[in-house]
Amino acid sequence: MLNFFTELYEDLINDPLFSKIFFSVVVFIISFLTLFLVQSLIKRYLKHAESKQKQVTRFKTLSKLLFSLLRYTVFLIAILVILSIWGVDVIPAIAGLGIIGLVIGLGAQRMIQDMIAGFFIVFENHYDIGDIVEVKGFRGTVLELGLKSTTLQHWTGHIQIFSNSHMSPVTNYSRYYSQAIITFSVPYETDIKNLTSVLNASLKIFKETHTEIISDALVLGVTQFLASGIEMTLTCQTQPNLQFGIERELRVFILDQLKALQIEIPFDHIVVSTREKS
Repeated sequence: MLNFFTELYEDLINDPLFSKIFFSVVVFIISFLTLFLVQSLIKRYLKHAESKQKQVTRFKTLSKLLFSLLRYTVFLIAILVILSIWGVDVIPAIAGLGIIGLVIGLGAQRMIQDMIAGFFIVFENHYDIGDIVEVKGFRGTVLELGLKSTTLQHWTGHIQIFSNSHMSPVTNYSRYYSQAIITFSVPYETDIKNLTSVLNASLKIFKETHTEIISDALVLGVTQFLASGIEMTLTCQTQPNLQFGIERELRVFILDQLKALQIEIPFDHIVVSTREKS
């Protein structure tokens, strides 16, 4: 083992080409190890945060953005170090980066706009990974948030990628609460006050078995007069994006309650009459 390192040291001293190749490989290895170490630390922190039931979406969003920036920075430094190993004077190259950046900036204004917009999206906390948002009529879950683009996945599975500068206006459905709204009809002869009182009392029991509901479920009263009956509205607040499941269960609940009260849901009737020829 000692002989191996001795021979390697002699080759590095006596063979300039081998020395340059060896140190170039070492720089690449160190670069990849740095990125791997940072990514491992991020994953370990995420597991720890999830086990402690901490909010991890914000950190996950920031970590992806900062890791993307770190990757570009590490590889740029690695390239400059390798160039210096091969005898290239990197000082003029570094000084020329300003001029090159100006030229690239003039030709890639859209890219720069996307990157600036990406920073503002993250640091102003417009949305995080896992949030459900809607942009230009497309509604989906945020899968990726990078320096240049945001990836959304529709509930049907297909994916759409937006440039960060085009993520406006954006509607975030994952903040605060969602509103569940149910409408149903009853006959005109129904005692509305009594029905409202009975349903509101029953809805308190319904809420106790559904932790997704964060406010009282209430029958607001009569909202519209229809040709076949009276329309009533029921509403409640739910945890973000859980209103659709609660609405489905509430419809079944209201149907059972109306059947128990022997109240028939009105529907349109068609009367067909025939005239006999005299």
